[in-house]
Amino acid sequence: MNTSSCCFRQLFCLISGVLLLATPAHASPLETANVMAPLHIEPAQMADFEVQLTAAKLSGVDAVSVDVWWGDVEKAGDNVFDWSYYDTVFAKIRDHNLKIVPILSFHQCGGNVGDTYTSLLPGWLWSKYQGKTFKGLQLDDKDLLYRSEYGNYSRETVQLWADELVLSEYTDLTAEFVKHFAPIASSISEINVSAGPAGELRYPSYNGHDCIPGAACLTGYPTRGGLQAYSRLALADFQAAMLQKHQTLAGINAAWKTTLGSVSEIQPPANHDAFFDSGAYRNLQYGKDFVDWYNQALVSHGRSLLSAVGNTLGSAFPSAKLGFKIPGVHWAMAHPTHPRAAEVAAGLIRTSVDLNADATGHGYANIVGLAKQLSTPARPVVLHFTCLEMNDANDSGQYSLAKSLVFWVAAEAKRQGVPIKGENALSGGVTSDEGWNNIENAFAWSAYSGFTALRIGEVASGLGKDRYAALIRKFRRGTGTFPSLFVRGTNNAWGSTPMVKAGDVWLLPGVHFGNTAEERFKFDVFGDWRENYGAASSDSLAGLAKLGGADIRVAASGTYDISFDEAARTYAARSLAPPATSWFFRGTPNHWAPTAMTALDSKGSFRTTVTFAKEDPAPRFKLDRLADWSDSFPARDRTVADCATYQITFDAASKALDVKKLADVVTGACGDGKRDKLGVSYTQAASTFSLWSPEASKVQLWLDGKTYPMTALPGLPARNGMTDVYTVTVPGDQHLKRYNFRVNGRVARDPYGAMVDPDPRKNQNIVVDLERTEPLEGWAARPPLAAREDAVIYEMHVRDFTIDASSGVPAAKRGKFAGLTAPGTRYQGLSTGLDHLKELGVTHVQLLPIFDFASCPITSPPSCYNWGYDPANFNVPEERYATTSDPVERIRELKTMVNELHKAGIRVIMDVVYNHTAGGSDHENTFSPITRAYFTPQDLSGTGNAIDASRPMVSDFIRDSLEYWVSEYHIDGFRFDLVGVFDYAVVGSWLQYLNQRHPDATLLAYGEPWNGFAADTLEGQRVRLGTVARIADAHVGVFNPKYREALKGDNDDGKGGGFLFNQGSDLFSIAVGTRGSIRAGRDPFAQIDTWDKMFAADPEQSINYVSAHDNLNLRDKILAWATLNGATSQTGYLKRIQEFAAATVLTSQGIAFLQAGDEMLRTKQGDANSYQSPDSINAIQWKWKADNADVVAFHRAAIALRRAHPGFRLQSWDEVDANVTTTTPRNGVVINRINGAARADAWKDIIVIYNSADNYTYTLPGGSWKVALEKSDAAAGQDRTVSGSVVAEGTAVTVLHQGSPSEGENLRLSIKR
Repeated sequence: MNTSSCCFRQLFCLISGVLLLATPAHASPLETANVMAPLHIEPAQMADFEVQLTAAKLSGVDAVSVDVWWGDVEKAGDNVFDWSYYDTVFAKIRDHNLKIVPILSFHQCGGNVGDTYTSLLPGWLWSKYQGKTFKGLQLDDKDLLYRSEYGNYSRETVQLWADELVLSEYTDLTAEFVKHFAPIASSISEINVSAGPAGELRYPSYNGHDCIPGAACLTGYPTRGGLQAYSRLALADFQAAMLQKHQTLAGINAAWKTTLGSVSEIQPPANHDAFFDSGAYRNLQYGKDFVDWYNQALVSHGRSLLSAVGNTLGSAFPSAKLGFKIPGVHWAMAHPTHPRAAEVAAGLIRTSVDLNADATGHGYANIVGLAKQLSTPARPVVLHFTCLEMNDANDSGQYSLAKSLVFWVAAEAKRQGVPIKGENALSGGVTSDEGWNNIENAFAWSAYSGFTALRIGEVASGLGKDRYAALIRKFRRGTGTFPSLFVRGTNNAWGSTPMVKAGDVWLLPGVHFGNTAEERFKFDVFGDWRENYGAASSDSLAGLAKLGGADIRVAASGTYDISFDEAARTYAARSLAPPATSWFFRGTPNHWAPTAMTALDSKGSFRTTVTFAKEDPAPRFKLDRLADWSDSFPARDRTVADCATYQITFDAASKALDVKKLADVVTGACGDGKRDKLGVSYTQAASTFSLWSPEASKVQLWLDGKTYPMTALPGLPARNGMTDVYTVTVPGDQHLKRYNFRVNGRVARDPYGAMVDPDPRKNQNIVVDLERTEPLEGWAARPPLAAREDAVIYEMHVRDFTIDASSGVPAAKRGKFAGLTAPGTRYQGLSTGLDHLKELGVTHVQLLPIFDFASCPITSPPSCYNWGYDPANFNVPEERYATTSDPVERIRELKTMVNELHKAGIRVIMDVVYNHTAGGSDHENTFSPITRAYFTPQDLSGTGNAIDASRPMVSDFIRDSLEYWVSEYHIDGFRFDLVGVFDYAVVGSWLQYLNQRHPDATLLAYGEPWNGFAADTLEGQRVRLGTVARIADAHVGVFNPKYREALKGDNDDGKGGGFLFNQGSDLFSIAVGTRGSIRAGRDPFAQIDTWDKMFAADPEQSINYVSAHDNLNLRDKILAWATLNGATSQTGYLKRIQEFAAATVLTSQGIAFLQAGDEMLRTKQGDANSYQSPDSINAIQWKWKADNADVVAFHRAAIALRRAHPGFRLQSWDEVDANVTTTTPRNGVVINRINGAARADAWKDIIVIYNSADNYTYTLPGGSWKVALEKSDAAAGQDRTVSGSVVAEGTAVTVLHQGSPSEGENLRLSIKR
């Protein structure tokens, strides 16, 4: 295979008959967005047409395609032309500022799917040539017509073998068109030429002339169609062509292995069915010769016709391109006896070439190349292709590969440098959910640069209109449609003030609004209100512009810069606020909170003085104009040297930024390397107690029955106005002494406290000498972790794992830290507990909350159960998981558990809940007795007490707590509950700090990128899918909800379908998810949608999972789906779905995440929120392992496969982009081909087939391949050898590999050059 032939840097490569996708990105901008006019508009329908034109224009449509029917224009007689109808229609289109795409329609209207109008070819045409001599034949009334294999004649178009005779008819019409419409040349953007039936370059192979009245059509959809090569002219041309190719009749007989006695015996196929069903059309030399001639005759016809039209146009219509269309004949493509036969009958492909090769365009190279051959700099030629909305339907009725065909043709056009535009084939395509998804995917993943919607009525109102407008906004880049744009409002008494355009954005700076309550404005395209835009919400000064929307109200008087992004259809009005409050400093010293700069003058100069003192390992800052990140400078963070005070001066007009160092900082963290420590600093000689109290000055320590006054520390750096830290040192050994704080008389526990009394009613901390709590055998090293993508995470609850007697854990340790790592536990001879984890092969356990939570206090019954998402003491181990109340042993038991897991080669991730505390807003007692400054004004967690990490001291507390767990307990990572409550910059600063201080720990950090269902005014600066890439350098990831839901559908019931169930699968989301959900481009700062499924700047940022502790677990989801779909008796199939899910997650790029018990079909009896359900619901029943040993074995094998082969664990955006190609060859199938050699994998070439549908036969690249995984069966595969093809069973992941590319096939393993 020629590697260069399929290398497209941005998008596509075709290998072995399937479409390979690299980084999904639109290959070229949406240059044109057109609509097709009705086939004919009656006078009474003209008013409706004008309404449709208005709607189309307002949606962003550029032009209207109009069939110019030969049979109407020249109906009255030869060279008698009537353009009156088109004068009217074209004028209506121009009145709406739309361009015109005339289609010179040299074919009949009527008889094709969707035709609602009839226009026959001119009647005089057939008699004009009757009796004339042409190519030695005296022409009769049939010699201009195609004749099919069934002997029937077609009048849809003149047969191509008569081109030399009738070409002047086409040029006569073209010349008259030029003469008549030259005055409106600027309104015509493209001229399309009909080159066959239905305006498509093809034979009439599946049209009505082969239908027998009262019987089924012999050649209708979805049959193979009928050959059209049986006219006298066709026969003569075939005979001449074969003699020219083989020189003599003897040469023909030698090639065909025939004994023909005369040239007259050279005939097209006589037994048509046998010609196809026997495979002769693609296997015998005769068949390939016939098909090649048949295809070349069609291409030559296209060349003659388009050249004649182009030459006749001459220099007229200089801005108009020339275009032609080929159809998407997508059925019978995968027919078991005659694959691709319908395309052969239509004349579209050759069979002498490899129909599975990218170098041949899967047979389309010849016909696609026509556009390239005819293009000139003065008159480019555009290829149009239909059926973008169609689905694959590889069943016994259709054998369709429509989706594949859409991408094949686009890829071939891309390869040859041919501009290609798409259309939907049938009405209804734009209103079908699946159809529209297919259209969007075609643009998202391929080279289509324009779209024509069939027809205007479907996109002029309702769902079709909304969808088309959204498509235009989404894919149009750098092309505008507005000839002008005006601001009209109270500022100019509703006059029209013109805006100035820069790229796609219209600008009007310095617009002044007064101080009345009625200040407002709108945008007007023409200054006459015909096309005006307002807001979806009148209270929003920025957002999506709505056609005819509400007035945009200006709440505050002042001067505004107004902008309108034409491509995105968004607007913004940004206040030029008074200079004194116009610019804010945001950076690592103030944890990215906005701090107002001081205005130096009235001209826009600002200054602030800032000290950087090791608040973050990467000291940096930005300036923010409105304190909402909507207008910030510079584009990337400005970095500075640490441990210094700077004077920062900024000129807002010129954007000049001056950073001047004033002094070095040598105290605090910049001095001896120690930070001012809050909480308790213990020594045997004395203990120092410190507390942040920003609002109360009467702060006391209560210690072992005595009260000590605390004094404010002097000289602390300014922290956004909150600087008060109170401290006292008490001499003597205070180990195990009880203490708390009194803040203005209120009893407050120490937020930094390492231990509390287990009885919450006492509300007391305990001083602990942490050196006495270490594991008795000393700390083992953390298990090695070369890269975060190597992680296989196993989420579990400490109590769930061993509380059941079947765990084999001694009764006193069940459900405890000590029970989790109890050695040698068994159930019926099978390993349980820690030994099960080791056997399974996971690298990390993620433990649901193990800090001290409020639910189920020690005073409650032993049966009390809770997940623990209500933190009371963030730095204290949960007492219910210890076997003793002794403070030292409570800490030691948790440390010992971590240590034993480390010895077993398993790292520990802690589930942390820093987004809220226990008790709600009325009963919260973790922070409220100290200050409510810990909490946000808005409830973002849904608990009434969301923590506000934008306050520096609060952020410090979270960061310090994280580091405490890492350094003191040797925790290896954190799962953040509702991390979406926090600013991404703040979260990034925590992990930058931790990674700098613990560089060898290779910590994992990830969380839920959403909040507690709150509407957040600061959405754009929170952790979301769309923002997490900006903190990729801090190694922060998120759970991937888009991939999860594409896999399994709804989370809390059996609805929603999903890929696992072969129902409504979104292959785009599956394809993206298997690739680690990497962004379309590598720039992590590029703006994307908040919930964009392509979000990761590095694969480690995507935590891939199907189920977690929230919602139904996987087994219960499957059972709910089975109940809903009547499949409860299909036990083997339901088990197979579970294995399919695991294999999908474990072979996807990114980080794999499993929920405890999924490997043994754990069920919670349908409980979708078991946070406080009893052990009978939550406990792991170890008999499940015995009952489902095959499922356990499959999980073990899939985990081992992932861990053994770095090809499944690529470590960067670049590695995925360069080394993974992704295909969607049909519905239900996604295929990844991975260059394992790039990661020094022994499997140098890996193929992964994800098949949710029925069995799929995949044609393998050359050489022998080994099957490592298949059939959702651990016993299958076993590296059996296959070549040629492999059957990938449904509801399974099939993994194949080669040690090296096969000889003779120079396989392109890398997308990039």
